[in-house]
Amino acid sequence: RHRSLRATFNYSWQRLDKDQQQILRALSVFRGGFSRQAAYMIAGANLTSITSLLDRSLLQRQVDGRIKMHRMIQHFAEEKLKESPAIWDQVHEKHSHYFAGFLLEREGDLDNENMVSVREEVRREIENLRKAIDWVVTHWETIDALEVVRAYFSFYLVQGWQKGAPAFNRITSLIQNEKKSSHLDDPVYLSSQAHRGWFLSNLGLIEESETISQKCLQPLQKHGLDREASLCLHNLGVNAEFRGEYQLSRISVSYT
Repeated sequence: RHRSLRATFNYSWQRLDKDQQQILRALSVFRGGFSRQAAYMIAGANLTSITSLLDRSLLQRQVDGRIKMHRMIQHFAEEKLKESPAIWDQVHEKHSHYFAGFLLEREGDLDNENMVSVREEVRREIENLRKAIDWVVTHWETIDALEVVRAYFSFYLVQGWQKGAPAFNRITSLIQNEKKSSHLDDPVYLSSQAHRGWFLSNLGLIEESETISQKCLQPLQKHGLDREASLCLHNLGVNAEFRGEYQLSRISVSYT
């Protein structure tokens, strides 16, 4: 069955012209569907090219107007994208820039009267955002990656603390797996750990938060990441309060 499907995909692929092939493989970067605007900005897909791929059943239009690629077609197109490492990098850079920009533009509205509608906008793109964040924390310059990580934290403050902890655990695990440098010398790793520790503290998981916050506090101060160092002090204060150590809690809070 797998060979039969692959033969069908190959046949469909060969019937596409060069531009259509380029667009289809670039569209494989998306996760959870995409809008026409995102398709144009990242893959150069205009209405004509999208309609052509829809007519060939290589794309599917969703009820809400978004467009999606079947996961098996996506896997095939992604293999084609991997054949050119330079184009792979280019497409992922465009994808991460688009969705990081999307998040940063909405960060301020996550803390005002527009919060509910903006949160829904971001939720709709959460799978694309996860993929973009993965690229950002492993490929971008530190100062830019930190800005995106902080905006991601702002989203999870209103999306849900229980979802925030695993989201930041994903980031720190990825950095540990992908980067060769010492984690405690990596500002993006340290920032992500401090944010993860915040969620853990406020969920009552104080032992894990305590370990993270104690370990990261000095390296954060060394790198001049005052915002994240304050988060660690906050975490330690919350943890002390949970343990009933109110004096220690007040000391930690006074430093934030």
